[in-house]
Amino acid sequence: MSSPLAATTRIGTVALLRDPRALFFAVVFPFCFIGMFAFMRTLGVGEGDATIDPMVWGIPAVLVMAFASLVIYGTVQPLVTGRRQGTLRLLSTTPLSRSVFLAGLAPVRVAVGIGQSVLAVVLA
Repeated sequence: MSSPLAATTRIGTVALLRDPRALFFAVVFPFCFIGMFAFMRTLGVGEGDATIDPMVWGIPAVLVMAFASLVIYGTVQPLVTGRRQGTLRLLSTTPLSRSVFLAGLAPVRVAVGIGQSVLAVVLA
């Protein structure tokens, strides 16, 4: 028998992978902007030879957007959906504590966040 934390981590992983919209907006969509910044590689700004590199300014923005999307679409949306469908109410009748349930959602989200950071650094 697995621990409650391992079981809720599996449930959290399935919840993230089950909804294609949440998966797209949490993982893929922020990195579409890296492609946009790659096409805008150098822009003339102001007078003279002053230029900025969109990748230098864009990667931090992409990471902020990626983490915000992961929080909103990857964590909050499944909780709201579970509440609306009554799943969270049913979970409250089990011996599983709320803290263990929320801690079970964290490992996959942290792994996705680390993966997003590594991917952004590699692409930069």
